[in-house]
Amino acid sequence: MTEFSDAELADGRRAVAALDSAQWDLGDLALRVAGPVPPRGAHDPNRERLASFAEAIGIAPKRLAGYRSVASAWSPEDRLPGAAWSLHRGLAGRADRVEALTGYLALCREEGAAPTRAGLQRHSAGAPGASPRSPSFTIPATIEEAAGRLTEIASDLDRLESARALVVAEWTEAWEEDGSSGPAG
Repeated sequence: MTEFSDAELADGRRAVAALDSAQWDLGDLALRVAGPVPPRGAHDPNRERLASFAEAIGIAPKRLAGYRSVASAWSPEDRLPGAAWSLHRGLAGRADRVEALTGYLALCREEGAAPTRAGLQRHSAGAPGASPRSPSFTIPATIEEAAGRLTEIASDLDRLESARALVVAEWTEAWEEDGSSGPAG
């Protein structure tokens, strides 16, 4: 196992905390500028204002819209201190998000495991025996086997990202043609 100095760990944790804070700050600012996120499928009358603001401050409009969406889902009172912004994002669409994240964090504390997005996904999906430490695969027996699996995973992720980008581009084009902000429902 790789060892890290206390200073390296402290610097890394500080940087992660600053990143989480910046994401919340940008989301809250986007809410001030463009108002609350409309219900799924509804037209967002402030979409262009948000995009214009994003460009003015030097951030991708879709990224700022994502921060706004998470900030809208998680009121400041509901945000769990010490839980990464990405964990909040992972549950933003769930009605029981506060309870789900609280339960996951309690399980992590019980098992002495660090909360991760992958662990949250397993826990949220209700995978049998899912815990922060239970991987969804068997441990490779050799370094070569591990390298092979990582290559397969990277290839799968590249294919998924390409497919996602294609779908997003096609949907965006279709939505812009008909003047809507997305699918109804």
